[in-house]
Amino acid sequence: MRRNFWVTHRVFWCFIIVLFVGATFFLSLTNDIETMLYVGKHRTKWANLFFVNITKLGEHYLYIIFGVGLIVAKNWRLAVAIGTLGITVLALSFVLKMGFGTPRPAATLRALGLLDTVESIRGEPYHFGNTSFPSGHTMSAFALFGFLALLRHKHPRQVVFLLLVALCIGLSRI
Repeated sequence: MRRNFWVTHRVFWCFIIVLFVGATFFLSLTNDIETMLYVGKHRTKWANLFFVNITKLGEHYLYIIFGVGLIVAKNWRLAVAIGTLGITVLALSFVLKMGFGTPRPAATLRALGLLDTVESIRGEPYHFGNTSFPSGHTMSAFALFGFLALLRHKHPRQVVFLLLVALCIGLSRI
């Protein structure tokens, strides 16, 4: 790739590198079970409210909203790009979930006899099965908000904000 692409989008890439290094460091210190139990025991009413709602920004309907908005604005090229991105993420998420077959957190905790140690979020059902990894919401969030961040490269604060939204959606899936 051209050097100009990396320089032009340096805020984006710096954020992604810091996130990757931080996540790698965190994951090297803990395991899935410890993380699930820690998060389950340290949730607050406000954090639950925030994360239950922000996780919805990783759902498919957001691609439709952006796509329709772009069609109304007659930005056909960007509308096709957003639609293609959404379909690609959906297909890739499905294929990877079937390939990895990772049990959902509730299934893992139930198998270990630890499900009773974590209080559920009122109104949010436990999901069981083998479709935990990778998180479709997180993939969708980083694809869409990352794409938007790349488009807004001349506005560093917007880039950081969009990537923080994607990060919060990813964190909401824990």
